[in-house]
Amino acid sequence: MTTLDEAWKWYQGVRASLRSLGRLADKHWESLSGTSVSRDDQFKELDGKSVSDDAKAGLKDLDDVAVFVLFSVFEGEVRELILAQTANERSALRHPALVGWAKELEESLRQGSFGNLLKAIKTPAQHDLIEQVNQVRKYRNWVAHGRRGTPEQNVDPKEAYQRLRALFNELRHPPAAPPA
Repeated sequence: MTTLDEAWKWYQGVRASLRSLGRLADKHWESLSGTSVSRDDQFKELDGKSVSDDAKAGLKDLDDVAVFVLFSVFEGEVRELILAQTANERSALRHPALVGWAKELEESLRQGSFGNLLKAIKTPAQHDLIEQVNQVRKYRNWVAHGRRGTPEQNVDPKEAYQRLRALFNELRHPPAAPPA
């Protein structure tokens, strides 16, 4: 997955598949006995309860994993976007000190703190949206570090996707630079 939309589609597909599998296991597993499904090597040793339990276990943590994936993909997309948007300005620099700083800036855009990147690109009009995205970032970090303690704020995948999509759409069309 390299785009936010691909990550969202992945989440929706996995969620729907696990829900369907759980329902199949809960409601219809016994009726599969004696069919080609029950003779399939992949399924013949399984029982409905264990399949149902596995589907429920997958769904239990899926939302947190989805927020993690959505934000991680978003972060990569934003970094690539900002690098592309600033490439001409960075390549126009000629003074050795500025060229050196531009290389440091490029490295920071690629690998530096994403929280700092969000601060640097925030416009007054984007303040609230950036703060909403920061909530997603903090929740992703909470998931990434083992879900220890209580998160500052819960964020579900749909909220995360909507917030991240809204900011990415705004970033694709940055405001014009003020005249020099």
